[in-house]
Order: sequence, then C-alpha cells, then structure tokens
Amino acid sequence: MYFAIVITLSSLNLEKTFDRLNFYFFVLSNKRDLKKKHNNNLKKIKMKKLFSIALVLVCFSLTAQDNATEKAKNANAPVITFSELVHDFGTLEKGGDGTFQFVFSNTGKEDLIINNARTSCGCTVAEYTKDPVQKKGSGIVKVKYDTNRIGPFEKTITVESNAENGPITLRIKGVVNQPVPDAVPVPDQTSPIVEPAR
Repeated sequence: MYFAIVITLSSLNLEKTFDRLNFYFFVLSNKRDLKKKHNNNLKKIKMKKLFSIALVLVCFSLTAQDNATEKAKNANAPVITFSELVHDFGTLEKGGDGTFQFVFSNTGKEDLIINNARTSCGCTVAEYTKDPVQKKGSGIVKVKYDTNRIGPFEKTITVESNAENGPITLRIKGVVNQPVPDAVPVPDQTSPIVEPAR
C-alpha cells in the first residue's frame, strides 16, 4: 500500500511538475511572441518615421528646385502689360454694341506672342493680335459680348502668351436691359375731325 501511495503521490507530483513546466513554457513562448510583436510594431513605427522624413525631404527639394527655376527665368523674356484689366460697359440696350478693345504693350525685351484668348462663355468672342509684338510695341484683345442676352453679366477672358507674367485674366461686366418700346402716337385732339363724305 505504501508503494501505491508513493506512486500515486509521485504521479501527482509529476503531473504538477509537467503542468508547471507547460505553464512556464507557455509564458516564455508568449513572452517571445509578445517581444516579436513589439519588435514588429517598433519596426513599423520606424518605417513610418523614415517615410515621413523622406516625404518632407522630397517636398523640400521640390520647393528648392522651383525657387531655383524662378531665379533662372529669362531676364529678356517678354512682359505683357494691359492698360486696364476690367471694363464695365455699364447699362446696354438689347442688341447694342458690346464691343471693347483691351490694349496691351510689350514691356519686355523679346517679342511677345499671344497664343490664345479663351473666354469663359460662348456669349463672348475674343480676337487678338496674331503677329509677334516687338519690344515697346502694342497690340489689342478685342472682346465682343452678345447683347441679345438680357440681364447682368460678368465674363472673363484668359490671355495666354509667352510672357513671363502670363496668363492674364481680363474681365468685362455690365447690364443688358430690354429696350423700351416706342410710345404709340396719340392723335392730336386739336386737329379738326374730318367726316367722310356721304
């Protein structure tokens, strides 16, 4: 009987020992897993920091290149200067003259070439000087608004050129009113009334 009790106790002790060993092994393996996860998280954080720093450096270098490009611009480039950028037609009658000429000059040193004059709406048409404008020369951008459209208007014309300061935006504005119909003539009350002959 003593032998059976010892075996039983020893088997219990062995089971406890195995349980303890399993527990320690479980804790150690979890610590290793936790350490791995922690290290992976640290690596991700480091990569995010490195990526952020790289992004900032790239943005900084692009800004520096833009500044260097601005400084390297052609000192002889043409410069377009308009006498006015906005024209107010005021009040126009329907079907009236909605034409205006914007005058510009080339204040640069090289020839100025206008490539395009885009309007913001199909109701406005722009024509411009097609020939190169030499240094201190001048040209026009002629704008015509369709005055058959009643009501207030404000339109833009974008002038694209080889000028250093381009593109330039011009504006026209005004109001188109419905024409007042001519008054119907009232017969003169003082004139004698002629009766038809019978």
